[in-house]
Order: sequence, then C-alpha cells, then structure tokens
Amino acid sequence: PVVLGMMTRLVEYKGTHLLIDAVTLLKRRGFDIKLLIAGDGEEKENLIQKTQFLGLENEIQFLGWIDLEEKKTFYQSIDIAVVPTMNDTQPLAILDAFAWGKPVVASDHISVQQIIRHGENGLMTKCGDVSDLADQLQKLIKNPNFLQELSKISYSEAVEKYSDLVIARKLSKFVESCRR
Repeated sequence: PVVLGMMTRLVEYKGTHLLIDAVTLLKRRGFDIKLLIAGDGEEKENLIQKTQFLGLENEIQFLGWIDLEEKKTFYQSIDIAVVPTMNDTQPLAILDAFAWGKPVVASDHISVQQIIRHGENGLMTKCGDVSDLADQLQKLIKNPNFLQELSKISYSEAVEKYSDLVIARKLSKFVESCRR
C-alpha cells in the first residue's frame, strides 16, 4: 500500500478530518492506502470515531504524540506527507517533510503558498476540498517518478533555503540592515 502521513495537533483547523475523507474516496477508487496520523489534541476521539464509522480501522492508524526517534520511523514509513490545513501561520510540518525528503500534498491556504509551488516542489489542493485532496494524492500515487522528483526537490529546498545555517545567515543580514 501507499502510506500517507500527517504529523499535527489534532484540532479541527489542521484538516485531519478532510484527509480521512480523502482516504475514503481513494479507497472507493480502488487504491490500497494506509494513513499514519501522528499527534494528539482535542479532536482525537472524534477522529477515531469517524474512522470507525467509515470502517477505516485497517487503513488508518493513530500513533499519538511521537518523540524524535519515533519521528524518524514515521518519516521512513511514509510515502507522502499531507498537510490539509485550513488555517495556519506557517505549517512547519511542510518543512519537516521536506527535510526528510518526502513529497508534500497541502492545502492552498495562504501560509502554505509561502512554501509550496504547485507542481514544482509539492502539490496544493483547494483549501477544504476533499475531492481535490484525493485527486492530488492520486496524481502522486499513479506517478511514482513524479513522486520521486518532488522528494528530491523538496529535500534540496530544505537544505538550501531552510537549514539552520541558512536561516541564521538571513537573520544576521536582517539584523545588520536594521542597525544602519
């Protein structure tokens, strides 16, 4: 099966419920899908109940909050990282997935648009649109070469644009420019 992964706080605006619905659509379309959800939060019980109601207990696994070692296992286990956020200032989950060399499918929320360039370093879906989310995931699932290409590009961007050293240099330049 193709393994999707989402690492997040389980609150409504992060869109986990949308991803569960997209898994339902993908399963109906005949895809063999697994979803790993790492995180905890106020919506966890509702999401578990939704999963049970939809009969997806075999496809969806709730991992709870994971530590650094478990995070390594999580990213080694998934094929695609999904960030269907409906409201976020800067979804660090995208940068995290990039650093692990995982392709990302995310909503087109304004915060996501600061990082993802659709079709170049990831895929974006219409915010809140379950069908579009399933369609974009299907695009990657059906095209493993494109999936691999996005993986390489996203990892390169993590190193070239978002590494600690690069961010420190940019911050230092900014501070210097403020002193003038």
